[in-house]
Amino acid sequence: MTTIDRSLEFKQRMRNGEVLYGSWIDLVDPCACEIMSELGFDWFLIDTEHGPIDIGTLQNMLIAMRGSSTVPIVRVPWNDQVVIKRTLDVGAMGIVVPLVRTAQDVRDAVSYTKYPSAGVRGCSPRRASSYFLDIQNYLEKANDGIIVIVQIEHIEAVQNLDEILAVPGLDGIFVGPADLSNSMGYFNNPGAPEVQETIAEVIRKGNEAGVCVGVAVGGSIEQIGSWAAKGVQLLPVGGDRRFMMNAATQILDGVKGYVTEHS
Repeated sequence: MTTIDRSLEFKQRMRNGEVLYGSWIDLVDPCACEIMSELGFDWFLIDTEHGPIDIGTLQNMLIAMRGSSTVPIVRVPWNDQVVIKRTLDVGAMGIVVPLVRTAQDVRDAVSYTKYPSAGVRGCSPRRASSYFLDIQNYLEKANDGIIVIVQIEHIEAVQNLDEILAVPGLDGIFVGPADLSNSMGYFNNPGAPEVQETIAEVIRKGNEAGVCVGVAVGGSIEQIGSWAAKGVQLLPVGGDRRFMMNAATQILDGVKGYVTEHS
């Protein structure tokens, strides 16, 4: 299955209301990305906003995932036409745009992912079209196939949410509790009741509008899993860096405990 056909299939799963399990990716080693992609995740969010991943490294990470069923979605650093174009041209199947605030921000983001006349994306999809071997198929399907998700992580975006959800071409929203809480005056306190009520309202409105909803969540298995019942479809169950740290800590502490007990 080609890159663009896989993203079309994933978008259909989003529309069907499936819970789709993913992971954050911010380690820059393509081998880590390759290993993770063999474990059965539905999607990755590769973080080029806060992670130190440049465009060349991103391409190598996407190459490492070739043949995997995991769909690579890239969080771009900003709502920038050039950055989004290059991200898609190296083979990302979708984008997440951070810190949008208005419907116009979202209209701009959508237009950057689509070829004329639906948008303004420049045409040279290179790796995305298998180095032009699949160019005709890619160009025919790209406007429908690219996954467009924006982050709702500012109170202004919440205030404009009805208009944002109505933007044609928007496939999903992803709530960022940390930045959202900061913008609401609860610095580093996403657990504040008002913040949690706001997140619940965002999820409700997204569900009612038929727009797929994700939330950046953490905690125990039970805490993460409980978000599915709240209407979250794009469910991140952790991240590559955190998985490595947790597993290493658990094994190290266990071995130390065993040695102490048996010495």
